[in-house]
Amino acid sequence: MPDSHGEIGLTAGDLSVRGVAWGGTRGVAAVLVRVDEGHWEATRLHPARGRYARVPWEMRCRVGPGSHEIAYRAIDGAGRSQPDRPSFNVRGYGNNAIHRIGVRVG
Repeated sequence: MPDSHGEIGLTAGDLSVRGVAWGGTRGVAAVLVRVDEGHWEATRLHPARGRYARVPWEMRCRVGPGSHEIAYRAIDGAGRSQPDRPSFNVRGYGNNAIHRIGVRVG
């Protein structure tokens, strides 16, 4: 459950990370995940249910005690990757940047 800073409390060890990605008309070619400032690692993609459907993905990683940031980015069929930070848009609806989640491991 998130605390007042948006972090999620977890137990040390293996962590299952999963989500969905959408690649628009080009589809999803890959989803990459990294913990803290480590290397980007490929996830396992599940089959898409249609040409424009969201694609479920998942991976397992090992985390030790402390606070961590888990970041994930999608790459579409044309090889375009989500940017590090969102570009300015009036109401923020156009945010296509890397998604980040803070976790606290006990």
